[in-house]
Amino acid sequence: MLLHKFNSDDTAFLDALLADILGARLYTPAEMLGRHENFIALRAADDYPALSDLLGKIIVIYHYDRFWGTTEAYAAIDPAFQTQKMFLSSLQFYDGNEDDWWQTTDVDEAYACFAIDNWASSPVLEENARQRNMLMRSRSDYYPWHSGDNEEAAASAAFILSTDYPPRAEPGEDPHVFTFEGGATVAWRKQS
Repeated sequence: MLLHKFNSDDTAFLDALLADILGARLYTPAEMLGRHENFIALRAADDYPALSDLLGKIIVIYHYDRFWGTTEAYAAIDPAFQTQKMFLSSLQFYDGNEDDWWQTTDVDEAYACFAIDNWASSPVLEENARQRNMLMRSRSDYYPWHSGDNEEAAASAAFILSTDYPPRAEPGEDPHVFTFEGGATVAWRKQS
């Protein structure tokens, strides 16, 4: 129970916890990979499952860890991703300045099909979505700012949109609240 740096034992604990609690509702990397050797091959074949096949399932995306190296350690447990319960993401960051963005992982890692890009106008968000056929997650806002323009920019390339504004018990409790249709804090956007 003591606080410590997140490590490989913790990712193993999360895997076991997810399998135990979610059971058959958990959609795993092995299920998505199917006949493909890795996610590079899956992306090249554009063999993602249909959204209708995922209804009622839960996908857990492990946000890239750039501090403690657990992403690569988690990938190394089983490089074929037949045993892991979570999908790994690559991570990019862009702060609005064209000269100041970084990508912490090679998007052509065998485990990469999801990518996190928090800035909707990132110069590589659309490139990774369209050219590399990755599933992009971006934000409709960049705390503490929200604008319709940012949501529209993110929706143009990202499949998953989320928000930094948490839901409130009472809508009038805080003016900094943003939700998608129906009060959701995550939205899945259909791409052409």
